Amino acid sequence: MAGTPSPRRFGRKAQSLGRDLLQKSWSFLRTLLLLLLWILVGLLLYGLVYGITGWFAGYPPGIPQIIERIYRALAGEGGKETTTVLLAFLSGLLGFGAQQWHSMVEKERERRERRQKALEELEALSTALRKKRYREALSLYWAFSKKCQEVWKDPELEKMLRSRWEEAAPRPLVNWATLAERKPSTVQLERDTLEALVWAWRLDRERREQVLKLIRKTITPECLSDLRNILEQEGNRHLLYSEAIDFRLKELGEQGVPEQHREHLEVLQAWHSTPASLLSPWEGVTRPVDPPEISAWLKEGGFSWNPFGPEWAELDPMLAEYGVWPAPLKGMGGLRPALAFGPSGSGRTAAARILWHRCLNPPGKPDEPDIFPVYLKAVAWPEDFTGWVNLIGREVAEVLLRFCAKEPYSLFESLNGPAVAQLMAWYLGPSPHLEAHLRRAGVPEGAREYILGQVEDCTAG
Repeated sequence: MAGTPSPRRFGRKAQSLGRDLLQKSWSFLRTLLLLLLWILVGLLLYGLVYGITGWFAGYPPGIPQIIERIYRALAGEGGKETTTVLLAFLSGLLGFGAQQWHSMVEKERERRERRQKALEELEALSTALRKKRYREALSLYWAFSKKCQEVWKDPELEKMLRSRWEEAAPRPLVNWATLAERKPSTVQLERDTLEALVWAWRLDRERREQVLKLIRKTITPECLSDLRNILEQEGNRHLLYSEAIDFRLKELGEQGVPEQHREHLEVLQAWHSTPASLLSPWEGVTRPVDPPEISAWLKEGGFSWNPFGPEWAELDPMLAEYGVWPAPLKGMGGLRPALAFGPSGSGRTAAARILWHRCLNPPGKPDEPDIFPVYLKAVAWPEDFTGWVNLIGREVAEVLLRFCAKEPYSLFESLNGPAVAQLMAWYLGPSPHLEAHLRRAGVPEGAREYILGQVEDCTAG
């Protein structure tokens, strides 16, 4: 409900209030003890003077006599001695006041220095978040939080940190920090929790053990049906391909799950083993309608569709079913360069489209395995080698961009992640331009911020 504080936020406020109350109570007690100490010093000074003068006068007083004399003076029964004792008492108060004033000046100086240093560190954190260097930002956040609690012990600085963090950090990072600080014994399986753990697995290497424990608490055999329901929803399937969830599913598969949960685990494993489909050669293409006389002739001949048309291969999705890979082009398969020459209408475009199709099909075991197909149609012929490299590089970056919409996490968690980041940054532009491209490709917000952070990490410096 709107306006209702969450239990985790209420718990943080209660904890902060408790620390603040304890700190103020200890400060008051310490001040009271200092006051009594200075009063005692003043009275001891009076007793010392009284003892020395008595000793010079020939009748040195004992400690009981000095205590009795101080008591009678304070009770107002000592005449001039009362004034002397009160002066001693007042000197103790003045000493206490001077000491407190000096202490306040020192504390204020230390507070200003601490506040200045804290503001500098806060600015460094804000800069890291603004530049989307999320690994660095997370490290700075943990260091600042630890200083607030153990070194500075300043609730106001801690409040400033949390405010800056919750305003500027991506939601998955905020959720992860909250989860890590709470250290819950059980974790409710939710989409936001999954994404937070996926981010933490990659970015918070220092807390990898804690991340792993929370993943095990979140994805339990009893929660596999809930995980399946979450990943079935539109825009969530990409979480399945992350390294963190993949690790947990393999772990559950090795450990074994009860019979009633086995079906859900097998479905999740099947989803994971099926790679996200790349852009089809005829994505979004509808076959042109045949003229009426052709349609009538095909119907009379018993054809359900026209096996001879259309004229252009890029407009014929049925080519995937009836197309035949020409025997002279068998040498074009595999990881090797090849050039196909031929006049217009000889089938070069059809061959290229069929080769593209063979790189993707059948799903899971394509005819041309381990190939990332990129179809390039050069509108203008580059003048030199550099022009060709830029033309090909940009098209590869565009294909990778479309792939990011389906598998944003696995793409950057692979060994080729840094190379992918460099390529996208070079051909699609710095963060603002790249972000616009990712939005256009339909990459979800959490994954979009993750990609921008990975690209910034790989290209910074």
